[in-house]
Amino acid sequence: MVVSTNRISGYAFNLSGGFGAGSYFQDTVTPGEWIHYVLVINTVDTDSQYTTGYTKIYKNGEQRDKDALSGYSIVPAHGTAPFRVGTRDLHSFFQGAIGKVAIYDYELPAVTVRNHYQIIVPPVVGSSSFIKNVGSASNKSSGTTLTLILSKVTSGNT
Repeated sequence: MVVSTNRISGYAFNLSGGFGAGSYFQDTVTPGEWIHYVLVINTVDTDSQYTTGYTKIYKNGEQRDKDALSGYSIVPAHGTAPFRVGTRDLHSFFQGAIGKVAIYDYELPAVTVRNHYQIIVPPVVGSSSFIKNVGSASNKSSGTTLTLILSKVTSGNT
């Protein structure tokens, strides 16, 4: 069995471009094993350490990273760019299957993220489902959570 180390990440960018703020984990990926991945982009909950908000990333129900947005001055705004899953620049693509994608206009509590992971049943190989038309996360004033369930990951440059 071939295993490889891959970076799983999520970022927020300004409409004007430039660098984005994000969180990531870099672990060994085993082909055939699924991963429950959650990204949080929160611009509402601020404090002295996270003056303009933060990003968080979870793997299999456990928080792995949390980073401040302040160094990049990320300001949510309406835009026309497509929402992309599985590619960063249309030149590097995720190799595997994506089981489900859910977008919330608020941050899920850590216990809810953990519960989602614990009740998820890996999808049948070759199947996928997407939730559509659940509202616009970009015009809300609270954090946005992106949940990706990655199944049957194959080795390679993702």
